[in-house]
Parts: sequence; C-alpha cells; structure tokens
Amino acid sequence: MLRIVLMGLLMRGDNHGYKLRKVIEKELTNLINVDNTSIYYTLNKLEEDGCVIHKSVSDSKRPQKNLYSLTKKGEFELKNLLIDNMNNNKRPLLNIDISLYFIDLLEPDEAIEHLSNRSKELRKLIYILKRSEKEARGKDPKSSEEVIYSHNRRLAQTELEFLKDLIESLKGK
Repeated sequence: MLRIVLMGLLMRGDNHGYKLRKVIEKELTNLINVDNTSIYYTLNKLEEDGCVIHKSVSDSKRPQKNLYSLTKKGEFELKNLLIDNMNNNKRPLLNIDISLYFIDLLEPDEAIEHLSNRSKELRKLIYILKRSEKEARGKDPKSSEEVIYSHNRRLAQTELEFLKDLIESLKGK
C-alpha cells in the first residue's frame, strides 16, 4: 500500500521524504499507518526497482535533502497497481468476525451490550464521516477525499444495519 501512496504523491510532483510524510499524516492518516522508517525504506526500494530517482538539493540555510521523482517506469507501475487494487475483491479481515464466530459462547445480554456499544461508536463515526464528506465536497466536488469519506460512511452504515438486525435476533433468544 505504501508503494502506491508514495508513487501517487510523487506523480503529483517531486517531493522530499519529510514532506511526503507530512502529506500522509495530514491527508491519508485514516487510510494508512506509516512511520519515517517505512517511508524511507519504501523510497529506497522504489529507487532500487527503478520507479523513483532522487537528487540531492540544498539551500544555504539547511542541510542537503533528497528530492524524489517518479520515473516513467514508476508511472507505469503506479497505473498497474491502481488498476490491480481496484480489481482486487479480497475483503478485509475484521476482528469482529472472530467474535461473531464465537458469539454463542457469550450470554445474549452480554453480547447485546457490547454490540450496542459498537453500534454507538459506529454512529459517532458515521457522523464524523458525514461531516468530513461535506467539508471535502465544499473544497472540491467529487474529490477523491469526498469519495473516500462516502465509501467509508456507507461501509459503516451497512455494518450498523447488520448490528441492529443481529441485536434484534439476540433479543429473541
């Protein structure tokens, strides 16, 4: 995932590792968790693979920095990775699914309590996502940011509906 993120950011323009990290922290923090080490490791790996090049730049006030650029090979690989990612229908593994598998080991009231707590947290998340989606729409209609918030909001709404039905079925036991 980090390969795609870094190449996508570099496709938008050359940048320093530090600035790439800042963009990830500011704009992509809900999509990917990274640290400095993994950013620089991935940039080095991309360079070894011929997808990225760097040049050392400096100004009189600061130490030398590496300015990274995407190569033609990197542009080609990015496009392929984006398409592969869109065509990949592998579902994410959710921790709750393990608990649902063993839900019969809990008393119904106990399961209902914790599923209700999860529902409450999902409602908060949906509220935040709706607000973020609206803010993103105000900046740039149908921006990638708005689309991502919308996608995540809809996933959360679907889970909330599922939990509502599950809680109702547990109340009947």
